[in-house]
Amino acid sequence: PDRITPYIIDSGYYRFDYLSPKPQGDYLDLYSNPGRDKWMESQYKDYLKMRDKYGYSSDFLTVDCAGIDEIMLNKISPFIVTGKIDRDKLNSGEEILLIAPPEYALLVETTEGGWQAEYIYNPDPAKKYSTYRRNDMFQTGDKITVSLLYTDELVKEGLGKPFAYLDDGSRKLPDDAVRIDKTVTIGALLTPRIGDSAHYLSSNSLGSNFLGSFSPDAGDLITTTAGLEALGFDPPYKALTVTLEESPDAAREEYLETNLKMIAARTAGVKYFSYVALSREQRQIIYGMLAISAAILILLFAICASMINNALSARLRAGRREIGTLRAVGASRRVIERSYRWQLFSMFTWGTLIGLAVELALCGWLLKTQEDFGDFLPVWQPLLFVALLFGLSLWNLRSKIGSIFKESIVDNIREL
Repeated sequence: PDRITPYIIDSGYYRFDYLSPKPQGDYLDLYSNPGRDKWMESQYKDYLKMRDKYGYSSDFLTVDCAGIDEIMLNKISPFIVTGKIDRDKLNSGEEILLIAPPEYALLVETTEGGWQAEYIYNPDPAKKYSTYRRNDMFQTGDKITVSLLYTDELVKEGLGKPFAYLDDGSRKLPDDAVRIDKTVTIGALLTPRIGDSAHYLSSNSLGSNFLGSFSPDAGDLITTTAGLEALGFDPPYKALTVTLEESPDAAREEYLETNLKMIAARTAGVKYFSYVALSREQRQIIYGMLAISAAILILLFAICASMINNALSARLRAGRREIGTLRAVGASRRVIERSYRWQLFSMFTWGTLIGLAVELALCGWLLKTQEDFGDFLPVWQPLLFVALLFGLSLWNLRSKIGSIFKESIVDNIREL
């Protein structure tokens, strides 16, 4: 780009730390240590050597570029901030799509175990963040230079390893590298995320990773496979993803898996991974957990219902003579039932309050001591459990009082 600002430097954890021998972000000094500082200085020296050796006259950003099938462009359109997708210009290499959210905030918090950070692409103006950045680098219609630096030498050492290092720790800079420069127009700016955290550019709302291993950050590029070829960027891919429109049956899945594994086995360093198999395993785990949870829930429900039923039976058995006496002086079933219903309500109220207090105390302790516990506090779930249990107990109470009223008053009073 023409200039590099903190907007792009702060957009990813250490992504562009090679641009300076010292930390550049507002928050990086929190994690400075002698080992890290030495590594950053080494990265910076390698970067300067690369610039000189391959003839770059200005600073550059090392970013990823994804070439996707043209039919997948429809999935990307909701993430457009400005501009539009012109398929013909993408295919011809005239335009390119660039990831550049209009604004973002970085919330960094120190924890007992170190630190945690979160990028927020819809920052709330009323909140205070560690870092806030607005796009001051890229605009739709701007011309940018896209440069591919490629060598077969590193690929021979294994795909997915774009960097190799010498014994002294410095980066290996091959002599046979080919540099391809292309000037393109930014056709549209995209944001990596829309709405809640479930809608990332790297996956749709169903969770299928339609951009494969490419999870774009600010500065990354997207074009079509035809666009990559038109730009001359046709060396071996770092990653190749096959996306299915629907879940395959067993026969089709076996066919695809067999053939893709054979293709992957032809090149050293290539790994095959199936998201279909992973999704199936995850579903099986989820179904198993749901079955176990349902069994435990039913067991607890049965135990609670049995305890309450025994308590009600004991109270009604002990109060049969009182019920008979009340009936003798004209008390209706509604009055007697209301009395026991209030006793039942009192029992549930105290039990629910004590249970919720214990639950919230336990969850609060886990939130403070367990970083991977999340921020989930179950409230409506136990209340629903209590409501169902109360409804069953109320029905049981009415049934038992009904059976008592079927007996005569004399039998009620005679009851020991």
